[in-house]
Amino acid sequence: PYWYDDGDVVLVASDHIFRLPREVLICSEIFEDMFCLAQPNAKQDSYDENASVLHLDDRSQDWMLLLQWIDDPECVDFVSLFKTIINVK
Repeated sequence: PYWYDDGDVVLVASDHIFRLPREVLICSEIFEDMFCLAQPNAKQDSYDENASVLHLDDRSQDWMLLLQWIDDPECVDFVSLFKTIINVK
């Protein structure tokens, strides 16, 4: 999930690739800095030359949860989220 053909930002997080419209992520000022770090796509990648690519050190599950929360804040089980966070080593 979270692959939009018209997306202009590609997030590479561990074993998953997300392609999103930048507008999805501008809900937070935190992403402004992240977009400053984005590099134009290299030719060896198969995404799209117009998409900015960000290689992240984060787990793909964390991004999936964040994107689910952005889509529908009520769908996220924060108790499970907290348990996941405190068990991360």
